[in-house]
Amino acid sequence: MNIQELLENAHLDALGLLDPEERAAFDLAFLRAPEGVKAHVRAEQARVAVSPALLADASPPPALREKVLAGVRAAMLEAEVRAVEDEPLVSRRRVAPWWRPTAIGMLTAAALLGAAFVSVYFENAKLRQEVASSAVMNDLMGMRLGAGVLDDTLFSPDTRRIVFEATDQARTAEFPGRAAVYVNPRWEDARFFCADLPTAPGASYRLVTLTADNRIAGEVAELPAEKAITTRGLGELASGTRLAIIRVGEGGVFDAAADILLIATV
Repeated sequence: MNIQELLENAHLDALGLLDPEERAAFDLAFLRAPEGVKAHVRAEQARVAVSPALLADASPPPALREKVLAGVRAAMLEAEVRAVEDEPLVSRRRVAPWWRPTAIGMLTAAALLGAAFVSVYFENAKLRQEVASSAVMNDLMGMRLGAGVLDDTLFSPDTRRIVFEATDQARTAEFPGRAAVYVNPRWEDARFFCADLPTAPGASYRLVTLTADNRIAGEVAELPAEKAITTRGLGELASGTRLAIIRVGEGGVFDAAADILLIATV
């Protein structure tokens, strides 16, 4: 079972749609999968499980309260009518002694039903929070790389990873940003990843190509200042292409001696 089939079966398993034989094959393939693939499968199942389209509505329907109260009133009225019919005329003002337990029982059932709805709501909210806390996996899933590209990135020996190196000025300023480029002969686009670009008042970040003397040859993309992982498709990159992350000051001011932060050569 390949990764694509494993993910498809993971979705069906999360929805309870696998028959016993398919479930056994899926469990065996999952146990044999690498840890990275297992984590990906778990995250996919969690995403399907908390999909708003699949989650049960944890909010009590607006008509529930009126139905419960109507049921209680009907039970009380029935008890009173029976008491009137069963007793002599001289004692018709008495109330049947067993209507109170009936009403209390129905009210208790309503309270338990409401508590069950509240419990389901908070359990769903907790599950959403736990899934969202895995920031790296959420970012990876949000990239929508596709099963083939993801498989090549993780396992293909033909995939090259080029990590950006900090310049002297970036190391001096303790710049926390990170970036890397992944290339594979089978891909139409090289994949660029970056993270931890700090917010700089009045400044922004750009991914650019550089000449040999550190002049900007062209701008590739504007990069957001955020901690989450972001990605870009860079098209085909010729061997020897020099890429850099630069900081552009207010008004578009750029100083090559101070604002080139990260550099990589493909």
